[in-house]
Amino acid sequence: MTTQEELAKLRADGLLSTDRIWVSHSFFHFGAEPDERARFREALKRVGFGLNGEVDSTEELTGDGYWHHYAFTETAADPATCERLDWLAEATANAHGVRYDGWRVARKLDGTLSDMRHLRTPRPPE
Repeated sequence: MTTQEELAKLRADGLLSTDRIWVSHSFFHFGAEPDERARFREALKRVGFGLNGEVDSTEELTGDGYWHHYAFTETAADPATCERLDWLAEATANAHGVRYDGWRVARKLDGTLSDMRHLRTPRPPE
């Protein structure tokens, strides 16, 4: 699904731009060493991915070096914010030689918005 299609679905949800949603960004990385994967995940976190969620990597079951990175991020239901995250995802991926596969708003199978609070990690005391 393209960014414009995803944004159209988000607008149809009738949310306020200040409402919070969960978005997922997907990436593909072939033959990456553990330190390369870690650097990429850290770069994603530095630019704001994984807020109240997570950034991680998994290898395909075949075990032949095909890695998938993903970021689950809580963000505002604001189209400009979502477009900015899309741009940051692509720029970060390009800087690390990773293919960016796109993003989507997290939804349940019935199409309603997903609540991914179970991914939240406790914030350290301030």
